Formats: sequence, structure tokens, C-alpha cells
Amino acid sequence: MARIRQSDLIDLWRTIEQAGGVRPYIDAQLAARGFVVQRRETDKMSDREKDAYKKSLKAEAEERRKLSRQAWAAHKATHIVHLGEGVFWADGRGPDKWDLPDAEARAAENELPPLDSAAQLAEALGLTVAELRWMTYHRDVASSVHYVRFTIPKRDGSERAIWAPLPKLKEAQRWILRNIVEKLLVHGSVHGFLAGRSTFTNASAHANSDLVVKVDIRNFFPTVTFPRVKGIFRKAGYREEVATLLALLCTESPREVVEHDGKRLYVGPSAKLEPVSIDMTEPLALSD
Repeated sequence: MARIRQSDLIDLWRTIEQAGGVRPYIDAQLAARGFVVQRRETDKMSDREKDAYKKSLKAEAEERRKLSRQAWAAHKATHIVHLGEGVFWADGRGPDKWDLPDAEARAAENELPPLDSAAQLAEALGLTVAELRWMTYHRDVASSVHYVRFTIPKRDGSERAIWAPLPKLKEAQRWILRNIVEKLLVHGSVHGFLAGRSTFTNASAHANSDLVVKVDIRNFFPTVTFPRVKGIFRKAGYREEVATLLALLCTESPREVVEHDGKRLYVGPSAKLEPVSIDMTEPLALSD
């Protein structure tokens, strides 16, 4: 099948929906193109008639397969379809028992943008649905990822791995940060990654104290898992579909970089997603 532009595939899916679905669309196209062959008994056919009849059936079947491939391409251009290993997804899934009562009202109360579907989220991020699927699709073993890995020294002399998002994902994460995350209520004691707050305001709260105890939580980031991040977006007022996509954009599997058969692979544990440690000068994903 010749490559079709995304805009044409989106238009094709609209046509399919107007026709009442894939099967009615294909049947109508076959009829319009003269490929519908009347089924007949072949017992009384001559060899020539039987050969012509078989050729017409074969031509119809080939045209049906061609139309089916085009319809599937159009479906994938407008639907997420699948998000990879260990990630539950169902296109167009309705409300479920985990939804907040009046979830949309909660989102509006938090002054969050209304996002009811994958298509709406993609449009808000300036992406196609296919691009959104590409950015959120999870593989335990990947030959490429949406992050660049580098390290920075820790105070104890060891190294901290930083996974910096590539430009397109970074732009999407910035949109989520500005339009959703920064609008959510946080505890008054929080000073990190908040506008108007800093290490100075954090220290000022303890000025003139007789005793100050400093605690560093070891391996904090791995404790903030994909389900927990998804739960934050659901609690904010987004339903399953959109909350899943937002959480996938803000999390990544903890990966090891390995060489195998001359190829570089990024390997992560099965069904375990967690926020990455982004450049601390400006956080782009949910963090502590």
C-alpha cells in the first residue's frame, strides 16, 4: 500500500465513521468499484466460466484486503490502539469505578484544561494521535528512547544518572507542567520546584531554630511509580484514558544501557515505570 499522509488518513476515518463502520464502508467501496461478485454454484460452469469466476473472486478479495489495510491505517491514525508491554489500554473506554464522582467538575475546579480523549490531548500538545502513541508507547527492551542519558557527580563522589527528555517530549512535558501540574494544590511545607519557592525560602522557615535535622531519602524517585503518578492525574479530575497518557508522558522505565550483538539497548524491568531525574534547574516531569 502506498504511503498515505496523516491528514488523508484522518479524513478517511471520518468517511468510515459516516458510512457506519469499517465493514459497511468496505462493502460500499467494493460495490462502487464493481468488485462485488454474485456467488454462484460452479458445478454447471464450463472450465472457461469457472476460471473467469475464480479470477473475479480473487480480484474482489484482493481489493477487500487493500481497503481493509487502508481502514486499519486510518484507525491507527486516529486511535491509540495499544501502548505496549504491561500498560492497560482500551480505546474509547467509558467511566469506571475508579473515576471520581463528577470528575470533570473536579478538573474545572482545579482550572485544568478539559481533556476527555486521546485526540483532545494530542491536539492540546500540538501532536497527531500517532505521535502521541509513539511518545507514550512502552517497551521493556528498546533500541531507542525519548531521553538522553548523562551523569552528574553526587556529594559522596558517586554518580547520579540523569535522563534528559528529547525536544519533542520536553515540549509536551512543559505543557503538562504549565497547564496541569502547577495548578494542583501542594502542601504548604513544599519548597522545591514551585514558583516563588527555593532553597532560600526552605532555609528561612528554619531560621533561629535550636535544632535542624536534615534527612535525605535514599532512592526516592523509584518509589514514585507510574500508578502513583497516574493516580495524581485521576485525583485531579481526569479519567482513565487521559490520566494514563499523561502519566506515560511524565514517567519512564528505570533502564540500564547494555550492548548486545553490537547494538545498544535500553533495558528496563517489566511493568515498572517511574519518574526520571530531569535536569534540576527546571523540572519537566513530576518529581519530589
